[in-house]
Amino acid sequence: MDRIFRKGFAALFLMFGVLPMVGHAQANRDRSTLADSGLRADEEAARAMLSPADSCQLQGVTRSPSGLALPQTQITVHSMNDNVTHSLLSGPNGEYFIFDLKPGRYEIIANKTGFSASSRIAIELEARQSLHLDLTVGTAPAAAEQPAAPPSSKTSDTTDTQKYLLEEVQRLEARLADLEARLTSQPPASPAATATVATASNNATPGLPAGSSSNSPPVASSQPQAGASVAAVAAQAPTPAKDPAAASAKAAPFSDADWSWLNGNPRTKDIFWDTPFFTPEIRTDINYVYDFNHPTDHSMGGSSELFRSQEVQLEQLGVGGDFHWDNVRARLMTQFGMYSVTTPRNDPSPGNGQWDLADAYRYVSEAYGGYHINVLNGINVDAGIFMSYVGLFSYYNFDNWAYQPSYVSSNTPWFFNGVRVQIFPTKHLKIEPWFINGWQAYGSANHTPGLGGQLKWTPTSYINIISNNYGLGEDDLFVPHRKRIHTDNSIEVKYYDRPDMTLDKIAFTFTGDMGCEFGSGVSCYGDHKGGL
Repeated sequence: MDRIFRKGFAALFLMFGVLPMVGHAQANRDRSTLADSGLRADEEAARAMLSPADSCQLQGVTRSPSGLALPQTQITVHSMNDNVTHSLLSGPNGEYFIFDLKPGRYEIIANKTGFSASSRIAIELEARQSLHLDLTVGTAPAAAEQPAAPPSSKTSDTTDTQKYLLEEVQRLEARLADLEARLTSQPPASPAATATVATASNNATPGLPAGSSSNSPPVASSQPQAGASVAAVAAQAPTPAKDPAAASAKAAPFSDADWSWLNGNPRTKDIFWDTPFFTPEIRTDINYVYDFNHPTDHSMGGSSELFRSQEVQLEQLGVGGDFHWDNVRARLMTQFGMYSVTTPRNDPSPGNGQWDLADAYRYVSEAYGGYHINVLNGINVDAGIFMSYVGLFSYYNFDNWAYQPSYVSSNTPWFFNGVRVQIFPTKHLKIEPWFINGWQAYGSANHTPGLGGQLKWTPTSYINIISNNYGLGEDDLFVPHRKRIHTDNSIEVKYYDRPDMTLDKIAFTFTGDMGCEFGSGVSCYGDHKGGL
């Protein structure tokens, strides 16, 4: 399908999306854009549902009796108001995060194999409260707490052995506490060593620390708000002093909420295997399409996602992931299957000049390298092929609310080849200018590069506002001085969120697109040959 957007038009779309959050065996990043879906809900029904503005958040770290972070610890949060229980495991660094809790009274307890359970803690959460609460499990059962052994001639030897082992454990805990005290007494590391590396594509969760993936549960540093009521049923072990270097690191942009509900974002949150250097990702997309027009040769047109009917087809097989080490960053994702033929076919720029750009880039959907700069809340500079997200949908159908995008999304770019700069003035604002070869183009159709950019703002955890803009590129092959401008602006709102229900999330999008071409015999309005 010819993806060149040749004449000006304006389109408005009002859509409601139903998003049951189900597990998928797919890794890596969040992205955020807005989209189509078929559910309609009136205003009165929306008001009757739980308002996300009143939801509460609970986060912290699970710790051993000596104060060290304890991963894979079972955390149980029981609501005293409606008798609902939430259960989860802490992350690899002991961190846990629970969002969208209803205001009310809760009991929290932590369990870990080999340790006794933590003290049962009672808390009361107020509307819109974010509470930080570390949980410390009890000591391992002492020998005296075990059932008595039957009389034996070796009783005294067994008692001496147990006493010796217990003393050794106590000495090891004392040594660990001494080493931790020495570490906390050291001066803070340099800014380059403590800064958080921001990673962002489109409206994905950007700004994750090096070595972590964008699908990992976000960890916020919010402390309990004024008026928080925290009552401990039994005294907890004292929490060790925090590392000054860790305290100086800024929270990553967009990391204080779960954005997997957005259209264009994968629904996965956990990654089976991750390293400080590489976060892997494998994508497969296989479809079967039935066309009621019954084309004799099974070929379909009018879509950039559906290509053949009444056949099982591999649309995409992608293997790659994200590289991250210190401030250096890179991403690679391959594309095998129908995409490797259909995507290059829609780009006319390889017809200008030699070296067969269509074959050179055919099996690559994303490939860029870049560097993170530790200023403001982070700045990323990337060069190569990266996703555009103009038109609200992700190029990867797995990430979207609907498999078939809207007409506008199918006729706006899926990727750009060029340079982008992602600037994060605050943790909820991204400014991203582009210097690119053209409108979804491997090369330049003429002699003028394209310019554009994205603005993304998330004022709350249930609102996303995004604007993508493009201009100045001369994208009609061998038609110099004909330029294109396009603007794509959207707001996406999650107005229902009940994680304990089968129908757990509902959101809607409102989108406006405008664009046109002008020069070399066409204009944006009227019937004249030049200019706008």
